[in-house]
Amino acid sequence: MDLKIISGVTLLSIILIIVALFIPETKTAETHGLPWQIEQRDGSTRVFGLTLGYSTLIDAEKLFLGDSEISLFRSQQGAYTLEAYFDKVELGGLTAKMILIMDIPDDELSMMFQRGVRISKVGSGSNKVSIATEDLHRARKSAIASITYLPAVNLDAKQLEARFGIPEQRIMEPDSKAEHWLYPALGLDVTLDNEEKEVLQYVIPENFLQVSQPLEKIK
Repeated sequence: MDLKIISGVTLLSIILIIVALFIPETKTAETHGLPWQIEQRDGSTRVFGLTLGYSTLIDAEKLFLGDSEISLFRSQQGAYTLEAYFDKVELGGLTAKMILIMDIPDDELSMMFQRGVRISKVGSGSNKVSIATEDLHRARKSAIASITYLPAVNLDAKQLEARFGIPEQRIMEPDSKAEHWLYPALGLDVTLDNEEKEVLQYVIPENFLQVSQPLEKIK
């Protein structure tokens, strides 16, 4: 009788240990990849499981479990931008759209643009092309320069301040109701608009002037 009791207790203990081992892993998975989980590593920014300047588009597509829509833009001033667009990403229990800007030199982007197909104009006056098949591999192997995160749910000012702290600078766009909260140390620009959902842009901190200087000009 005593042996049966001991065996039962031992079995129960084993079951409880197994359950305890699995619960933390589930919680970690559920809270991984939230927009305020930012790490600074060797002068770079790691967010959503990606390290800017190091992680590639291939890494992102594996992490987000889907292919992106890759487009190359040329502005009216002749500047090139290669974007990888994800229409739906689910991380940390939140759903969002995401845009990755790829780190490729302008001279390469210029050649890609010439080889591109289905050229069209977008609202900003820029030209947009779908890059040729032979350039897709180069695009997917390139490092991520910046990430733009567009959450499906509203993150109000109180929530953002609680997560990121008080911004170092706030800049209001004169022609709209949008306000930019700037966090240079995090490489983060948060755009708040009462009529639109929030937009979070992440860059390497040392490149933050690329984000802040254009905003300084519109003040």
